[in-house]
Amino acid sequence: MAKVQLHPLLLEVRGRIGDWVFRRVGRDTIVSRRPRRRQRPPTPNQLRQRRHFQDAMAYGRAVARDPQLRRRYVAAARARLTSVYVCALTDFLNPPRITRVDCSRYTGRAGQALAIHAEDNFEVRSVAVRITDATGGEIEAGPAVRDARTGKWSYRARQTVVGGVLRVEIVVTDHPGHTATQSIEIQRRATGGCRRTKSGFGTGRSAPALGIEHGKGAASDGKWPAAPETQPGQSADARWWPAHANTGE
Repeated sequence: MAKVQLHPLLLEVRGRIGDWVFRRVGRDTIVSRRPRRRQRPPTPNQLRQRRHFQDAMAYGRAVARDPQLRRRYVAAARARLTSVYVCALTDFLNPPRITRVDCSRYTGRAGQALAIHAEDNFEVRSVAVRITDATGGEIEAGPAVRDARTGKWSYRARQTVVGGVLRVEIVVTDHPGHTATQSIEIQRRATGGCRRTKSGFGTGRSAPALGIEHGKGAASDGKWPAAPETQPGQSADARWWPAHANTGE
């Protein structure tokens, strides 16, 4: 792939000419070779990746057509010199991440806070926290609050717990509905203080920001859940976002 300076007569060239493809990205013209199809049948991993990319394209089209959703990506698209469609598609392909959880100030008392550092290539939509006991019984749960100045998220405990093992479960969600999860085990001492004993991570997919249910929630094995099977005459858009599907395509 190369960037080229075209003659003024060719500034509006788009598409394929012979074996070369011309594209405009921002103010630049990108030239690349025409992709060639492989003769070998695709592997299961390649098929899964293709379906995942089809879902990303469907999300991008749905966002581009919905004025309310489109507004979220307009500023980022302008800053990156790209389209709202490409910005939304890239957001879909990049799930959120939990980079750090600071529980050093949490000893099981009400009013103490957990600090969560989460990031996404576009924006983290929400962070949810759930605290359970050793048997899995829920002690409390609720949303974390984002500090607009630092970008960090914090959750302030409402219940006081004396002694025993606590499990803190954190779920970070982005706008397309992808999730990153982390669970932490904390040994709470009856005399005060606590000790972090175990931690685990995962990724998955929850309901998208478009407000339409899909999938089976977060995957326990950390892999993307398979998309529903496409029905005859149904586009990839309709599999995940039937209300936004472009039936004319």
